[in-house]
Amino acid sequence: MSKLAYNVNTVEETGANVLLSANENFTNFNAVMIGHEVLTKGFSAFQFVPGTNDTVIVAIKSQELARLPFASFIMVFTIHGRIILDETRIPGDIKYEGISFLTEEYLKTLYNQ
Repeated sequence: MSKLAYNVNTVEETGANVLLSANENFTNFNAVMIGHEVLTKGFSAFQFVPGTNDTVIVAIKSQELARLPFASFIMVFTIHGRIILDETRIPGDIKYEGISFLTEEYLKTLYNQ
């Protein structure tokens, strides 16, 4: 969610730290700031943590700068903006764009096939 229109020359510095949510009818919206804004990083993936009633999120932030290798960061926070795990660099020069949880129930289905 950039505050500026897309521009190929400045796209590397238009990251955001906002969680947008809506009710099931899309009649009520909410915006929550997540941590400190770092314009060179933006969220690339998130998942609700199982067993938290959709109140805790694990997210990946990416940094993709022409002059530096890719970088990915993991963080955990609540839907109200409380940081549980601050941005932590994931080792390696890789841009991650997805998160999955393998629950015990899902793993059982794999072994029973």
